[in-house]
Amino acid sequence: MKQNYRVVVSLFLVLGMSILMGQSSLGHAKANGMFITNYPPVNSPEHEIMRSGLKDGKFLEQFADGMNQFIAIPGIVSIELRECGKVNASYLPVNGRLAEIVMCYEMLDDIKQVLSYYYPDPQMMGQMVAGTMMFVLLHELGHALVHQLDLPITGKEEDAVDQLSTLLLTNAGASGEGAVMAGAQYFKLGSAQYRSPGTVWVENVFGIEHYNFSDEHSIHEQRFFNILCWEYGYNPEALAFAVKDGTLPARRAERCGHEYQQIVRTWERFLAPHAKVTPPLFKVH
Repeated sequence: MKQNYRVVVSLFLVLGMSILMGQSSLGHAKANGMFITNYPPVNSPEHEIMRSGLKDGKFLEQFADGMNQFIAIPGIVSIELRECGKVNASYLPVNGRLAEIVMCYEMLDDIKQVLSYYYPDPQMMGQMVAGTMMFVLLHELGHALVHQLDLPITGKEEDAVDQLSTLLLTNAGASGEGAVMAGAQYFKLGSAQYRSPGTVWVENVFGIEHYNFSDEHSIHEQRFFNILCWEYGYNPEALAFAVKDGTLPARRAERCGHEYQQIVRTWERFLAPHAKVTPPLFKVH
């Protein structure tokens, strides 16, 4: 079991480091804040396997170091893996300059549970889990940047930080694009329709696994199609099959290139004044 987590950690590190590849000379943004890390003790033996594997691999440290080289923030943001008692990942201001990004072990449990039914091959499973974990972590990083940099988001912040996570990963090369698709697949397979194979739409909507339309997040199916569209907008050649087989409807696909370019312009304008690397920060395929 621990060996499996070493595979996930190694993939995690490849993804984390590749996000910053291609960034060259330092820019001039300065702030006296930083990202730090913490691995609090856990009670579950299974979670201890995860904790020791990720801690030994220094994943959070590598991620924090990369972000400290990439962007200047005013506060101290602790990135933590923690037992939460529920499936969750979050960004939370604590007090004063202190804040934290929390990845719950229960979230990692849920990622494994959702994906394991559809990806029985251990190697593929490791890639999908690592990619999904990276997508979720970058999503929470997006919340941190919105708060730390006081960014004027319009619309749903949850959608905006899904866009940033997708943007950072598409700019990280093939491994990053794989992580984008892993995150999208998690949202698809984690929907009510797929969690219980054989159920039908009415049973999902009105039964135990009904959708919470009041939630601040878009429903999982919407997140799947949004992420798929943005990835297609970045690299239409790689996802041409998704349009051909109808997974991404052609009507939506027509807009994806424009949507992706708009995401690039928006986040470039938001982050460039705070970047420690020389713009442009993001590229269009």
